Amino acid sequence: MKAKSFFLKVTAMLLLIAGLSMVAHLYGENRLEITRSNEPDWKVLVDGHQVIIVLTLRQSDFVNLEIFDARNEPVRNLYQGVFSRGEHFVVWDGFDDSNHIMGGGVYIVKLKSGQTFSSRKMIILK
Repeated sequence: MKAKSFFLKVTAMLLLIAGLSMVAHLYGENRLEITRSNEPDWKVLVDGHQVIIVLTLRQSDFVNLEIFDARNEPVRNLYQGVFSRGEHFVVWDGFDDSNHIMGGGVYIVKLKSGQTFSSRKMIILK
C-alpha cells in the first residue's frame, strides 16, 4: 500500500513540475484525480424545443460554439467571441443559420475555447 501511495505522490509532483496545465489532487492513500485547469466546464440541456448550453470558464477566453447535424454539416453558429470568466448561458432555438426550423434528430454541439476543443451529442425529439 505504501508503494502505491508513493507512486501517486510522485505522479502528482511530476505533473505539477512539468507545467502541463493540470491540477493533481491526492485523496487519501490510493486515489489521484487529475484535471486540466483551463478547460471549460459545460453541459447541454435539452428543454422541449430549445437547447440550453451552460458554460463555465475559469478565465476570459475566445469561444466558438456551433451546432452540427449527424452528417457533421454545420447548422448554426451560436456564438463567436470573447466570454469573461464565469458562468454563461447560450440558447439554441432550433433554427439554422438560414432561419429554417430544424427537425428532430441527432445534433452535435462543438465548443472551442482557447486551445481546447470538445463536443457533445444530443438528441432532439419533435
